[in-house]
Amino acid sequence: MKENQHEQHVGDILCCFRQTMRIMRLSLFFLVVGTSMAFSASSYSQSTKLSVNLKDATVQEVIKTIEDQSDFLFLYQEGQVDLNRHISIRAEGKQLQEILDEVFKGTGNIYIVSDRQIVIGKAPRKALEAQLAAIQKDLKTTIEQPQQREITGKVSDQSGQPLPGATIVVKGTSQGTVTDADGNYSLSNVPPDATLVFSFVGMETQEINVGNRTRIDVTMQEGAVALEEVVAIGYGSIKKSDLTGSVSSVRGELISDRQTLQLSQGLQGAVPGLMVTKTGNKPGDDATIRIRGITTINNSDPLYIIDGVPGSINDINPNDIANISVLKDAASASIYGSRAASGVILIETKRARTGTATLNYEMKYSMDVPTRLPDYVGAVQSMKLYNEARWNDAGNTGSEYPLFEQELINNYQTLYAEDPYAYPDYDWLGNTMDDYALTQNHQLTYTMGTEKLKTKASFSYAKSDKLYNDIAEEGAYYERFNARVNNDLTINNFISGTVDIYFSRIRDKEGVIGNAGGAISHTITPLSLGFTPLYTPFWEDGRATGTRAGYNNPAILKNGGSNTL
Repeated sequence: MKENQHEQHVGDILCCFRQTMRIMRLSLFFLVVGTSMAFSASSYSQSTKLSVNLKDATVQEVIKTIEDQSDFLFLYQEGQVDLNRHISIRAEGKQLQEILDEVFKGTGNIYIVSDRQIVIGKAPRKALEAQLAAIQKDLKTTIEQPQQREITGKVSDQSGQPLPGATIVVKGTSQGTVTDADGNYSLSNVPPDATLVFSFVGMETQEINVGNRTRIDVTMQEGAVALEEVVAIGYGSIKKSDLTGSVSSVRGELISDRQTLQLSQGLQGAVPGLMVTKTGNKPGDDATIRIRGITTINNSDPLYIIDGVPGSINDINPNDIANISVLKDAASASIYGSRAASGVILIETKRARTGTATLNYEMKYSMDVPTRLPDYVGAVQSMKLYNEARWNDAGNTGSEYPLFEQELINNYQTLYAEDPYAYPDYDWLGNTMDDYALTQNHQLTYTMGTEKLKTKASFSYAKSDKLYNDIAEEGAYYERFNARVNNDLTINNFISGTVDIYFSRIRDKEGVIGNAGGAISHTITPLSLGFTPLYTPFWEDGRATGTRAGYNNPAILKNGGSNTL
């Protein structure tokens, strides 16, 4: 191999070699034989036998003959080696070193063999070794550096139609391009270890590794439209952007994240224009929902359609909801008739997808605590306040103790310790309400989807205690069990159907007073002496006492029985 160099600077062999095709050849040589070199038991120069039979040949011809017979590569600088010197040599099956000793004998040239590379020059040996090491290091860097390339291709949809405007981006960078009107693209300076990200509106994003390829054609798959962009309208579903009627929708995740037992309460503040008013705060209380205001003197509740079937909104487990659509305008009457006079709420429950198989169990515990309650005074302070109120009503004349004598007030704590039933100091609110109420929720979900059958089964159990106590020593509570199995069947290309099974069981236990208002509100706002600390609801033998208010809430809650719905 011959190298023509014109630079005469002796000490810079590396720069001269970079400007020639010899470096390109050496790089290719390293790639092809590098692996075999690593596993060689002995050096290549010692194991290779050469045969050179030349008569009156130049040194350049001898070097070319050796390179043609082997993988040896000679590196030299023109001017230091007399390539035109004639020599006759006869060597049969000899090692490289033996041949080179004969070729350069008496010339003043020295050579260094490093496996397959031979450097020839006149410089001191240490200088040649340093230059050879520098050359090898530079070549290694050149070989290991990733070679960037241009990637071209075409992006089309499933039917083979080109997708103009599709985006192609090198992952992790801002380098990218878009397809032209024919779906073609071209992206330059792409390293082989890069990953291309293909995206298009309405299509699933794809990531493809470049590797050694220079052309990458991609077929984009249609992606699922986001739930917030789809609205159920009674006779199917439609993209929200294509809808002209007054319809609002909300995703099921928003409702389930609110951790409410009743779906009606979970809708409060979730849908614009939907008026939700709570009827109470105890577990099991639903909410009043109005879409179009008061539309009739009989019933202004909207029509609830659950997976195409009319039903009750509070019988549904909020965790089963996939999407809720609220039809507000009169157009819904064209579908559901007069039943839609107050609006329609369409509820879609979750269903299985093809290729899924999951089993999930979820458990939640929470605690209801009264946010703020008034602090009440005791019996002594209560008597002082009643006396002061009566004295003020009399114009601050007469005795300052018109109701309770001063001696009674001063000695009341001693009398209470001796006989708490004759001289009570009773905490009506503290003995009517609990400090907290526990709520537990268990959810078991099984999903399985094949081409022929897709099934989603969910079982949930929820129980929430109520804040007022002493109801048959078990307390008041709201308990609900739901089971739902949604099945999608595909018999053939022409026949398919759905089979849904739903079961709900609810128990709502509370005192005969009927609600928390009757059991608690009277004890929070004592307007008369009936619920002051000066009265007790029970005698020592457990019998209920009479109160000035005419009824005894703690006694009713404890002994009056309960209602279970």
